[in-house]
Amino acid sequence: MRASENVIYLGVAFLLLSINLYAGAIGLDPELAFETRIHKVNTFSKTGKDPLVRVTKLTGIKELSAIGMIKNLQPVPWPNGKGGFSPEVLQSTGFLISPCLVMTVYHSVFGFSKSPNQTDFSIEFTANRTVIGKPITWRKRPNFDHIGSDWVIVKLDEKGCLGAEVGFLKMLDEAFSKLKNPSLITAGFPGIKENESGKVQLWAHLTCSAYESLHGENYVDTIFNDCATSSGQSGSPLLVRNNDGEIRYVGMQATELGTRDKTYRKFNFENANVGVDLVTALTLTELDLIEADVLNHAIKSDITKSK
Repeated sequence: MRASENVIYLGVAFLLLSINLYAGAIGLDPELAFETRIHKVNTFSKTGKDPLVRVTKLTGIKELSAIGMIKNLQPVPWPNGKGGFSPEVLQSTGFLISPCLVMTVYHSVFGFSKSPNQTDFSIEFTANRTVIGKPITWRKRPNFDHIGSDWVIVKLDEKGCLGAEVGFLKMLDEAFSKLKNPSLITAGFPGIKENESGKVQLWAHLTCSAYESLHGENYVDTIFNDCATSSGQSGSPLLVRNNDGEIRYVGMQATELGTRDKTYRKFNFENANVGVDLVTALTLTELDLIEADVLNHAIKSDITKSK
């Protein structure tokens, strides 16, 4: 991304997460969470209150256990605010899409590298426990403004196939426009919300909305939304309930437009949060890869049980 352009990515330098953090009361009721104070977050809130809630067992959405924190194992090039790039270790979010595969955003794994590859880049994925993963496929991005290309699939170490332990998310297999309840759910690891021990926890916005995407080359395969999002939540899944009431992913949060750290009472496209529409962005190649991992792990599990 060129420094002059008004697209801001949500991944943040991990070493800078302790700056400008706030503490507050934890609550599951979006109307009560953190009293009336909006923290460092791009939010559309009619009430002016922070809609993010800390995810606990009481949240009642077991599928959120498939969401984990991602951290680079090698520094990646990241804008330094001076028109150039500096090596940074980034913290972001990803989610299991099969026993051994994790979906996250391209920029959180590769930063602004001009030569992404499978050898020099690896990440830690933490969901219940921490495992190592390497990128195996991604969309070649024509430029860093093409938001719909901002995705990468990471394969976890064979001993770290966490999806078999905590579960994995499935993609919506019907038209988003035909859902009876098209509201979104998202959850991720905002760097602004550390607990007393300095640990970043999983937070969710349990009811938010998608909007018709803007037209233009850079907005193909995107989902404009008003889900509260802050630094560290790149890669957070955008979830829906299908007509059978099952949780499915339709996309993931990637970026925001306009000014950061502000609350808007009404949604506007100039400051919208923007996600990758994975239902339209992924091709049969990626879908076959995901299905193969599910089937392969099921076969291995059956063999183990029969011994």
